[in-house]
Amino acid sequence: MGDLGTILGSRNGWLRHKQLKAILAASLQLVPTSETPDALVTQSLRRSLREISPAAYQAAYEELVRLKNLELDLARRRALLKQVSRSAPAWASAIENRHPKHSQPEPPGEPESAWEWRQLHDELERRANVSLDQLQREIENLGHQLLEVTAQLVEKQTWMKQIRQTGSEQKQALGAYAAMRNKLTKTGKGVRDAELRAAARREMTTAKDAVPVWIMPLAEVAETFDPSKARFDVVIIDEASQCDPSSLFALYLGRQTIVVGDDEQVTPVAVGVQSEEVTKLITIIRVVITRRMVRRWKRVERVR
Repeated sequence: MGDLGTILGSRNGWLRHKQLKAILAASLQLVPTSETPDALVTQSLRRSLREISPAAYQAAYEELVRLKNLELDLARRRALLKQVSRSAPAWASAIENRHPKHSQPEPPGEPESAWEWRQLHDELERRANVSLDQLQREIENLGHQLLEVTAQLVEKQTWMKQIRQTGSEQKQALGAYAAMRNKLTKTGKGVRDAELRAAARREMTTAKDAVPVWIMPLAEVAETFDPSKARFDVVIIDEASQCDPSSLFALYLGRQTIVVGDDEQVTPVAVGVQSEEVTKLITIIRVVITRRMVRRWKRVERVR
């Protein structure tokens, strides 16, 4: 039995040794090989397993546990570096690579002051690189756009106020006036033209305030507005050199008058009146003047 005990003990030891070698080989398989990026702690762990050094393995394992506990801190660091890199990539790179000035737990100076200085520096550099000619062109374009938008705003607000202060009675009168004017014949000598003009003139007494500005020839002004009832804040007579003395009635319609014209233009033309009527009037005036001159000449001859 003495030899059998020794043999069984030896066999048990050999099996235990084989089992431990299998566990060691499996452990080596779990550690990354040298083909992958290797950290120092991983190298120490693999070396301790290969050399079967319990003390080295214990030290490497404790270091690995310490690093594992820092995993959350590492994730937080990477997240903060990602945020910093969006606005300051160079600063983020210096911190990530542990540049000598950024390798300590605390920043080398005041981050707020440094960040303010960097923003001012970059803004000055950006402005220095801007073309003055391009800025001038942009200012001119924006000026034109501002004028256009302002004009549109004034127009919209004016019409909005006009619409709000225009009553239903004025709107109806304006529609009736437009309908009657459209029914007039082109020659102006239709059977109902006189009646339609009179009716349109009556409607205009109510409808004139529905439109802020009326633009029309003087002949149409005489047909449309009743001087005894119609009054305007301002009357503007354009091309006044084309007006004859019969146009003076328009001055009566306004509280203020603006006369625009060129005294070196051609003689007055009756705007809105048939040329045949004007020719007849000129002929009659010439005949009257000629007859008066003849009478005066005869009187002079009698005196002599």
